[in-house]
Amino acid sequence: MNPKLKLLHEAITNRLHPQNTHTPLPEEEITKLITASRSLTEQFKQDYFTITQKDTQEIYIENTQLICTELIERIHSYLSHPQFNQLSKHQKLKLEYLYHEIQNELINQIELMLDLFANHFNFNQKLPSPYHHQLKQQVEILVQNFQSGQLLKIILNPLQEHLHNNRKLNYTQYHYWQQLLKKLLALLENQNEQIESATIRLLICYNFNDRRFHRYLMDRFTQKINIEDITKQQTAVEKWSELRKKIYLLQQHPKKALNPGITGCKKTILRCIEYEIKALETGESLNRNNQTQTMDELPGTILFHLTVPQIGMLYRAMVETNIVETNREGEKKNIKELMRKLSCYLRTSSKEDLSPKKLYNAYFAFNPAAIDIVKTRLLEMVRWLQKFRPLHCMQAMFLEQLCDFVIVMQ
Repeated sequence: MNPKLKLLHEAITNRLHPQNTHTPLPEEEITKLITASRSLTEQFKQDYFTITQKDTQEIYIENTQLICTELIERIHSYLSHPQFNQLSKHQKLKLEYLYHEIQNELINQIELMLDLFANHFNFNQKLPSPYHHQLKQQVEILVQNFQSGQLLKIILNPLQEHLHNNRKLNYTQYHYWQQLLKKLLALLENQNEQIESATIRLLICYNFNDRRFHRYLMDRFTQKINIEDITKQQTAVEKWSELRKKIYLLQQHPKKALNPGITGCKKTILRCIEYEIKALETGESLNRNNQTQTMDELPGTILFHLTVPQIGMLYRAMVETNIVETNREGEKKNIKELMRKLSCYLRTSSKEDLSPKKLYNAYFAFNPAAIDIVKTRLLEMVRWLQKFRPLHCMQAMFLEQLCDFVIVMQ
């Protein structure tokens, strides 16, 4: 262990514990500890460069980080210890000054290792409490000055879930939030730029891949473009395409991510925009060519020889039997989304209106005639699949025929 760090560890664990500080520390002892803390990083560098084996270097860095984190956490807990508050005012101020001096130097040591030896640094280690306090201060400033309340709530929600639920951040998460909050605070100082638009660009750059932010963006874009106005569908396509180009040109920080390991923010937004353009273009094509072009000639569509009620019942059967997966919680909302997607790509030989609303109503409607047709078609599928069953499986054949008989009799 670093001899300076060893000295601090022994002092903080024993002599600087509030239970042991009723006897004032001699001035020379205080001076010795402050000097040791200020020479901590220099001693670390000397020790590190004398180590020749790479594995030993990694262990040395990880152990130093672990001890520094532990000591910072101890000092933080000492400041709120009941026995510390019982000390005389003079003694308390003196000890408080010593605590802060040592704590600041320990933090500097951690920052040094993070800057110089990031490849050996343990980013998954939990942060000591002072780091959380620093983030809370930055959050308070943002809340007081940021004008867009809904967007700010979406930004801060993942951080507050950690801070308010006593779940500690690790160093990766801390540095992400520290830099993002610093950038957001810098935006507030620039009065010449629209805060919300600049914040959205910053969040995409910092790969803020949170589903709440994605929903907020798409709702904001949709409201702005006004895709509900049928008379402006062509204009809407052009606006979505222009927006897609702007998003595509935004630079995304290669090493930043709110949630590492999942699809990036920029990629998700581009996919959503492309889907909106596809849906609009398909709808336009239908409206433009309804009188002259048959449904099965449309590019990118699937022709069904079923009516709308039969399609609704077919998909109801697939959902209920888990062939098509939906989230059971909030199912109606998911079915609406499923029907909206189907309306873009399905066509019927009967040339019926396949709007999302009609498909949604057909999905939940009880139509005996549609049920009978779907049953018949499914039985045809079963009999076709039977062709691929080994002929010697007589027992299986008997059970399938019995099943067919029971279905027909119902």
